[in-house]
Amino acid sequence: MAIFPKRILQEMLNQNAHFLSEKQLREHVNKLNKGCIYSLSTEWETVILNTFSKIGHVQYEQSFGGNRFADLFFKSKDEPNISFLADITTVSDRGYEEDNPVKAFVDETERILKKNGIKLGGMHYEIESIKGKRGMKLKIPPKGQFDIFFNSFEFTDFTARIKKNPIAQHALHFISKEAEVKLFYNPQTKYISLHHASYDTAHSIKNNPVYNTLKSKAEQLKKTGYGGILAIFICDGGCSILNSNFKDWQSYNLDSIISEFYRQYSSIRFILAFTVKEMPHTFFNIKRNKIVEAKLFSNPIFEIPQTLLDNLNKFVAHLPIPVNTVINAAHKVSNRLEKQGSSFYGGSTMTSKTIKISSRGLLELLSGRIEQKKFLQDHCFIPTSERPTDRNPFDLKLNEGKLISNIWVEKSVNNDDDWIVFEFGKTDPAIFRFINPSEK
Repeated sequence: MAIFPKRILQEMLNQNAHFLSEKQLREHVNKLNKGCIYSLSTEWETVILNTFSKIGHVQYEQSFGGNRFADLFFKSKDEPNISFLADITTVSDRGYEEDNPVKAFVDETERILKKNGIKLGGMHYEIESIKGKRGMKLKIPPKGQFDIFFNSFEFTDFTARIKKNPIAQHALHFISKEAEVKLFYNPQTKYISLHHASYDTAHSIKNNPVYNTLKSKAEQLKKTGYGGILAIFICDGGCSILNSNFKDWQSYNLDSIISEFYRQYSSIRFILAFTVKEMPHTFFNIKRNKIVEAKLFSNPIFEIPQTLLDNLNKFVAHLPIPVNTVINAAHKVSNRLEKQGSSFYGGSTMTSKTIKISSRGLLELLSGRIEQKKFLQDHCFIPTSERPTDRNPFDLKLNEGKLISNIWVEKSVNNDDDWIVFEFGKTDPAIFRFINPSEK
């Protein structure tokens, strides 16, 4: 469901109850349970508050005499004179995506092509663009007005030509006041490809999601009445600027944007930017491990005390291990069927004596929520044309005359599923032929 395991988040909620009021705690729980894109911001807030509480004293929405309340007031345990006030905020590319609904456009195109019996492999999209107010604007019809393209002569003629001669190559070039789309069909290729300008990069150093969010939070922090160190924690809610260091002559990266922000807002002493990074896999470890990357940007006109830097380093070291990238988490919380935590379903481990599968997966099978055939297919327990050597390990144990001798649950603290382990004994005459004891 989320960036971090739900079990970890629940434990953090339990601990945060020590410094949150009943109303604040209820609001956090309700937002997390809502399971929408806004849940990610509450998730980051829960994790940051809890992690700081492990190394110091935390107060939430503490009043300092102003008409605004910030999210986090932190005071160091080791150095009580070290403290700061920070606002925690999450930034995403939602504005860019609303201006450029390319995924919805491609999905609808594929739905119509499939309805017409046209295979999707071999389709290539080219979408033109223009420079808009917030950066590059893709030239596709606005969401809700896709019929401008799908009811056009160009598109209906394109689909008719493919249906009439599916082994030939075909193309269309659609132009209207707001849109310019090219589609190419090549039956010799198996893949779908898409080409368009990057619309989620910062083409303006001030008019972008990161700068606008920082500006808003800086103005709110000024109104708190707090006279000490002010900070902003900016968290990734699906923001390309936070995930890339790329910079060219047409765009600005995170470093450039924050440098410009400090020139305008000198009251902010430091900024911490949070995102999730996927580590490259190795030959021995195919699974990609994930970490929270917390990048510090200090205001160049101030010097951060070393004791505060030490506390920030301790904070980073205590951050929990994520189970999803932000992009994957954003997709999952938008899907009602994906509100459960990540599962081991589909995975299995086998030795000569044991078989290990997902505990939740087994429960779903026994409850009837998953059909047996699907369960076996999802675990590669049925041979297919692509994997003809796949076998059901439980069936193999039966063929060997071995029954289950023990079952136990291998608990996982840092995941939202457990492994259930089946141990098998020696050949059992209850289901096997008799064996001459003098034979080896």
